[in-house]
Amino acid sequence: MILTKTVIIKCNYNNKERFLLRGYPWEQGKRIEVNVSDLSPYSAARIDVKCFYCKEIKVRRFHEVHQLMKKNPLGRYSCFKCGHLQAKEIAAWKQSKGLLKRTEKRYWSYKENRLKELKKYIEEYGTLEGMYKLSNLPHIFFVYDHDVKEAIIELGYSVEELTQTKKHYDDYHVIKGKMEGFKALYKRLPSYEECKQSLQISMNHILKYGGMNKIKTLFELNDSRNTVYLKQLLRLYFEQHGIDYTENKEPFSNYAYRSDFTAYLSKKIHIEIWEYPPNDYDNIHQYYNENRREKERVYTLYAISYLSLYSEDFQKNTYEKISNLFKNL
Repeated sequence: MILTKTVIIKCNYNNKERFLLRGYPWEQGKRIEVNVSDLSPYSAARIDVKCFYCKEIKVRRFHEVHQLMKKNPLGRYSCFKCGHLQAKEIAAWKQSKGLLKRTEKRYWSYKENRLKELKKYIEEYGTLEGMYKLSNLPHIFFVYDHDVKEAIIELGYSVEELTQTKKHYDDYHVIKGKMEGFKALYKRLPSYEECKQSLQISMNHILKYGGMNKIKTLFELNDSRNTVYLKQLLRLYFEQHGIDYTENKEPFSNYAYRSDFTAYLSKKIHIEIWEYPPNDYDNIHQYYNENRREKERVYTLYAISYLSLYSEDFQKNTYEKISNLFKNL
């Protein structure tokens, strides 16, 4: 709380317009009395302020107090030692308005937030199996002495159903059926993330069969857009023609991008193998192509030579025809 009502200030050309507009008898070099409410937010005038919590009175610069109260949605001033009380009140106010963010320190101190996040986790994964590896929720519940099982019951779920080990995907025909359905819809096989999010197949079940590449072989699921296969063809071509090459090099000093291959011919050239053509506007591929365009922009920005190869160039072709494509190098 600001106790000072008026202060004496010295007139100068920096405050001339402000105080003339407010009706003060401004005169260069003259000292005049003004209301604190008419001061500039950057004024260094000294004022008396009282802490809202401990009631201690201190003298502070007006601009310091102004900035502190501006940041406080409750419009209160607190001294340094009472800052934790103010932070607690602000968090409570934000929580009541639904403005408290998940990243803020006091978010997890509210039971309703912990329940909300637990419910979101259950809806996403459908099980608590592997929760300790995928989320920090168990640790958070432990810190706040909040029993996870009691929370599950409070949310209306069955603890037994959520904690039992799922046997559904132990049958590989179920996984194969899911992946074939995905491929029929999107003309490609799902990524790890899509297996988890869209098909509800956990990483544990994918790894049980040796990972995605093993699954493709085991289930006889050929993916013509599989860049792993395309990269293997390019390695074979380089080796047969005695071309020196490296993989996953970083062409740019200030960007974390990596090229698929770097071939050392008469000059160094980077090679990018793109999964989808640039004119593919399918929603499922839109995010991929946005990243591709950004990467190509950086290549142009640094004036670095590179060659683009698209997976469609390799489809339904023999290795002999594919080799002819590589000769464009």
